[in-house]
Amino acid sequence: MTQHEGQGEDLIRTATALVQRIELAIDGFSELLVVGFRRDGAASFFLGEDPVYQFNAAGELRRAFRAGKLLKAESRKLVELTRKRTDNRVDMVACELSEEQHQQFLGQLWKTLSELQQALLGKRYRVTRQVPVEQDIVEQVIQWIDQLPDLILVADVANAR
Repeated sequence: MTQHEGQGEDLIRTATALVQRIELAIDGFSELLVVGFRRDGAASFFLGEDPVYQFNAAGELRRAFRAGKLLKAESRKLVELTRKRTDNRVDMVACELSEEQHQQFLGQLWKTLSELQQALLGKRYRVTRQVPVEQDIVEQVIQWIDQLPDLILVADVANAR
């Protein structure tokens, strides 16, 4: 998906579907963080290359990347896709997360978003770039996280609708 700075994709420049986007250096985070919002309010969080969390407009998790693997929402459950290579093709093998794995993943996601929100509220960050420059996207991120329920919900489908 994304790549490290200087290695590939520059999300602030290229992720134009995210009409508001901000790149932040956050105290306590080892990588730059990019947060972006679509026109409908759907949000994406990129903590360096991995992990990545993508939500729909209702605030439900629709896709994520962790440890180099894609997780996608299917019928409100998380399914991990793994590439299986053979001599002449690549297949994606799907494996639904167990309930324990599901809860553990969502718990870690909530912890990460909470730490981000606390760093923003405590002004322990530096804006490196943002689009558009005149908007208060930091406040938008704080409010977006604040509206999430204590238990993050998984979307019915992985697409952005």
